[in-house]
Amino acid sequence: MNYSRLQTDLKSLSVRPRKEDLEHLIRYTPISCVLSIVVTVIVMIATWSLVGGTVLCIWAAYTLAINGWVLMRARLGSGRVRRVTAKALIKVRVFAILMALPWATLTLLAFSLWDEQQLVRVMSSFAAVGMAAGGAFMLYRVIWSALLFLVTILGAVIIAVLFSDVPGGWSIAAFAAVYCVFLSHFAINFARLDWSRNEAVDALTSTVGELERANDRISELAYTDILTGLCNRAAFQIALNKALEGAAGTQGFALLLMDLDRFKNVNDTLGHLTGDDLLAAVGQRLVAICAEPDVVARLSGDEFAILCHTPRAEAGALMQRIVATMAEPFQINGITIHSAISVGAAFCPTDATNSERLMGLADLALREAKTEGQAQLCLYSPALGEAFEEANHLAEEVRSALRTGALAVHYQPKFRLSDGKMFGAEALVRWSHPQMGYVSPDRFLPIAAERGLIPEVTTAIFDIVLQDMVDWREAGICVGPVAINLHANDLKSPDVLLGHLERALARGFGPEHLILEITEGCFNERNPEAAIALLKQISAMGFELSLDDFGTGYAALSHLRTLPVSEIKIDRSFVAEINHSDRDHTIVAATLAIARSASLRTVVEGVETLEQLRTLQALGADFGQGYYWTRALPAAELLRRVQGMTPAPDETKETLF
Repeated sequence: MNYSRLQTDLKSLSVRPRKEDLEHLIRYTPISCVLSIVVTVIVMIATWSLVGGTVLCIWAAYTLAINGWVLMRARLGSGRVRRVTAKALIKVRVFAILMALPWATLTLLAFSLWDEQQLVRVMSSFAAVGMAAGGAFMLYRVIWSALLFLVTILGAVIIAVLFSDVPGGWSIAAFAAVYCVFLSHFAINFARLDWSRNEAVDALTSTVGELERANDRISELAYTDILTGLCNRAAFQIALNKALEGAAGTQGFALLLMDLDRFKNVNDTLGHLTGDDLLAAVGQRLVAICAEPDVVARLSGDEFAILCHTPRAEAGALMQRIVATMAEPFQINGITIHSAISVGAAFCPTDATNSERLMGLADLALREAKTEGQAQLCLYSPALGEAFEEANHLAEEVRSALRTGALAVHYQPKFRLSDGKMFGAEALVRWSHPQMGYVSPDRFLPIAAERGLIPEVTTAIFDIVLQDMVDWREAGICVGPVAINLHANDLKSPDVLLGHLERALARGFGPEHLILEITEGCFNERNPEAAIALLKQISAMGFELSLDDFGTGYAALSHLRTLPVSEIKIDRSFVAEINHSDRDHTIVAATLAIARSASLRTVVEGVETLEQLRTLQALGADFGQGYYWTRALPAAELLRRVQGMTPAPDETKETLF
């Protein structure tokens, strides 16, 4: 045994037994006790005829008693160790000595009191050595107890033979010492192997536990929305598929999609952390409204979903309860936030039986609810589906028209009311479909806006207008400034819009040739500041802005203060009854007065009668347009009118330019 191995063995002695080691000892103690009892009986039978008497009976009684007591304690105990204390270790060491004493005593008696009986000496020696080996096997995981057991027995053997008259007793003592060292080394190494194995098992168990916890965490992250603690889109999709599989033969279920109204305003004004807290609070309220086994999920952003097993007849009441609950103020970080939610719903199996279709119909209902305003709800219906399919078809036809150049531009002339002369025109998009015929802009432009096609439509209009202006210039005709209408979506693509103006400038058409018309709808989007900044940039380029449909919005006067407009257009709704409604007459008069005080030009739309014209002239309007003069005209016809090639129409309906 080299020095490093000795150091390792000595270091092993300092290892504190664990509860598993004591449980191992308790588990094998009954076997050791039974073996000890059997050996005691064999020794009694073998030696009784030689040395039988009081001493042997006392020895046997003690041995049987101590082993019987230990056996009973081991059998009655649970075999479980809660913790390893210093007191418990002392008890185990005392137990080891008590278990070793009978065999140590037997050896001492055999070499002293019964020294004349050679068989007794041999029998006691074999029994002692055998029990020492057995004790080493039993106690090796509690190493100090094993060493005490070995030293007690083999120490007695060494002492007995050294102080006896046995020839060559020193050799027997040396053998016992070597045997003691061997068994000690054996016990230590076996203990170390067990400890290493246990450490490896513990490490493996810990690693497996960590992997299981990591896997649980990964599953949680994969299927849980961390912000709200609700199901995420993936988990909701699984729940939806499972509900669809089990929907046959049941009353079905409802799929609700929800979207917070004005949520971006919360993020923009109060910060994203407050917005996140609001989303978490919304999730809690939704969970409180629903009952088992309904599934509540946050799909993305401010979009939530509920899979609820509510009959169709009761779904409307549930949706109203959701809208009402979300209308109650939220207290977030000491701030009172008023929010609202829009809800759309579709049903399985009446509306759809597959997840993609059902989600699409619920989303369609949600979009319909949001078009009605804030805090609205909508149940999917076949009529809504038909409208959606028609919108899809119309959107595809618009895309086709953009590809084939089927869109056209007609021009609605504007006239100076003081002398009746033409002063420019408004470019109006027109579409004549081969099968559908004339398609009104009021019908296809909202669909184009919804599908993100407005920038392409505006590009087509600019292309046509610029080419028509080139043709008029080559014909030596000046139509005057042409007004092009801008949609709110155009202001979301500033680079595209500014590119159109750069193209116009490159072709020789500057601010005196083009006017850009905007409506109040351009500023009802989520980021009106960006739109206003873009319009100011356009104004800085010299292009004039005209505010269309003035008076129909809720903030018309504030726009006059913030926008760089040069012209306002009074909506036709105020002109239709101007000669029959004192209120309309007063509104138009007041608007004209405001425009004059702000040095803004005025254009009145929808002038259709001579009486309307004379009233507007008396009120001081600058320009007008409408069927009193002419409908919107194709570029070629407008050119002929300007050139005077068309005879004057009936004076009761139109006048010449």
